[in-house]
Amino acid sequence: MDMRVLKHEFPRAFFQLRNLELNLEFSNVNGDQPLQNLTLIEKHFFNGEILSQFEFNFPFCMPKSTNNWQYVYELPQLSPELQQKMIDAPFETQSDSFFFAEGRLIVHNKAAYKYI
Repeated sequence: MDMRVLKHEFPRAFFQLRNLELNLEFSNVNGDQPLQNLTLIEKHFFNGEILSQFEFNFPFCMPKSTNNWQYVYELPQLSPELQQKMIDAPFETQSDSFFFAEGRLIVHNKAAYKYI
Protein backbone atom coordinates (compact mmCIF):
# COMPACT_ATOMS: atom_id res chain seq x y z
CA MET A 1 0.00 0.00 0.00
CA ASP A 2 1.22 3.47 -0.92
CA MET A 3 0.67 6.48 1.40
CA ARG A 4 1.48 10.15 0.90
CA VAL A 5 1.12 13.20 3.12
CA LEU A 6 0.28 16.39 1.26
CA LYS A 7 0.15 19.98 2.53
CA HIS A 8 -2.05 22.58 0.86
CA GLU A 9 -2.47 26.32 1.33
CA PHE A 10 -5.70 28.01 0.27
CA PRO A 11 -6.77 31.65 0.42
CA ARG A 12 -9.57 32.63 2.79
CA ALA A 13 -11.80 33.01 -0.25
CA PHE A 14 -11.84 29.20 -0.45
CA PHE A 15 -14.55 29.23 2.24
CA GLN A 16 -16.91 31.03 -0.19
CA LEU A 17 -16.82 28.20 -2.76
CA ARG A 18 -19.86 25.97 -3.08
CA ASN A 19 -18.25 23.20 -5.18
CA LEU A 20 -14.76 21.97 -5.91
CA GLU A 21 -13.66 19.86 -8.87
CA LEU A 22 -10.70 17.49 -8.98
CA ASN A 23 -9.50 15.65 -12.07
CA LEU A 24 -7.40 12.53 -11.57
CA GLU A 25 -5.62 10.53 -14.25
CA PHE A 26 -4.23 7.07 -13.59
CA SER A 27 -2.70 4.57 -16.00
CA ASN A 28 -1.28 1.06 -16.43
CA VAL A 29 -4.14 -0.30 -14.42
CA ASN A 30 -3.49 -3.65 -12.71
CA GLY A 31 -1.15 -5.05 -15.36
CA ASP A 32 -2.93 -7.54 -17.63
CA GLN A 33 -6.08 -7.87 -15.52
CA PRO A 34 -9.11 -5.56 -15.45
CA LEU A 35 -9.77 -3.70 -12.24
CA GLN A 36 -13.30 -3.58 -10.90
CA ASN A 37 -14.90 -1.53 -8.17
CA LEU A 38 -12.33 1.19 -7.57
CA THR A 39 -13.63 3.31 -4.68
CA LEU A 40 -12.43 6.53 -3.10
CA ILE A 41 -13.57 7.42 0.42
CA GLU A 42 -12.47 10.82 1.64
CA LYS A 43 -12.99 12.38 5.07
CA HIS A 44 -12.26 15.99 6.02
CA PHE A 45 -12.00 17.02 9.65
CA PHE A 46 -10.95 19.81 11.99
CA ASN A 47 -9.78 19.14 15.55
CA GLY A 48 -11.03 15.56 15.32
CA GLU A 49 -14.56 16.45 14.17
CA ILE A 50 -15.70 15.40 10.71
CA LEU A 51 -16.61 18.33 8.45
CA SER A 52 -17.52 16.26 5.39
CA GLN A 53 -17.25 12.79 3.92
CA PHE A 54 -17.37 11.72 0.27
CA GLU A 55 -17.48 8.42 -1.58
CA PHE A 56 -16.81 8.04 -5.30
CA ASN A 57 -16.93 4.82 -7.35
CA PHE A 58 -15.24 3.90 -10.63
CA PRO A 59 -16.83 0.58 -11.64
CA PHE A 60 -14.41 -0.77 -14.26
CA CYS A 61 -10.89 -0.12 -15.60
CA MET A 62 -9.49 -1.96 -18.60
CA PRO A 63 -6.01 -3.48 -18.21
CA LYS A 64 -3.08 -1.33 -19.35
CA SER A 65 -5.38 1.66 -19.80
CA THR A 66 -5.29 5.35 -18.94
CA ASN A 67 -8.36 6.58 -17.09
CA ASN A 68 -9.66 10.00 -16.15
CA TRP A 69 -11.76 10.48 -13.07
CA GLN A 70 -13.52 13.72 -12.23
CA TYR A 71 -14.68 14.38 -8.67
CA VAL A 72 -17.11 17.16 -7.88
CA TYR A 73 -17.32 17.98 -4.20
CA GLU A 74 -20.20 19.92 -2.68
CA LEU A 75 -18.43 21.85 0.05
CA PRO A 76 -20.02 22.28 3.47
CA GLN A 77 -20.95 25.81 4.44
CA LEU A 78 -19.09 26.63 7.63
CA SER A 79 -19.93 29.31 10.16
CA PRO A 80 -17.70 32.40 10.20
CA GLU A 81 -16.56 31.40 13.71
CA LEU A 82 -15.44 27.95 12.54
CA GLN A 83 -13.73 29.45 9.50
CA GLN A 84 -11.74 31.77 11.76
CA LYS A 85 -10.74 28.87 14.04
CA MET A 86 -9.49 26.98 10.97
CA ILE A 87 -7.51 30.04 9.82
CA ASP A 88 -6.02 30.44 13.31
CA ALA A 89 -4.91 26.77 13.42
CA PRO A 90 -2.74 26.13 10.34
CA PHE A 91 -2.72 22.49 9.18
CA GLU A 92 -5.19 21.39 11.89
CA THR A 93 -7.77 20.97 9.12
CA GLN A 94 -6.95 17.58 7.63
CA SER A 95 -8.23 14.86 5.35
CA ASP A 96 -7.78 11.16 4.74
CA SER A 97 -8.33 9.69 1.27
CA PHE A 98 -8.65 5.93 0.97
CA PHE A 99 -8.52 4.20 -2.43
CA PHE A 100 -9.88 0.67 -2.53
CA ALA A 101 -9.64 -1.76 -5.46
CA GLU A 102 -11.96 -4.74 -5.32
CA GLY A 103 -12.41 -4.14 -1.58
CA ARG A 104 -8.66 -3.97 -0.80
CA LEU A 105 -7.01 -0.74 0.38
CA ILE A 106 -4.32 0.23 -2.16
CA VAL A 107 -3.56 3.91 -1.39
CA HIS A 108 -4.01 6.08 1.69
CA ASN A 109 -3.30 9.80 1.28
CA LYS A 110 -3.28 12.22 4.17
CA ALA A 111 -3.46 15.97 3.72
CA ALA A 112 -3.31 19.03 5.95
CA TYR A 113 -4.63 22.48 5.05
CA LYS A 114 -3.66 26.04 5.86
CA TYR A 115 -5.92 28.99 5.07
CA ILE A 116 -4.21 32.36 4.54
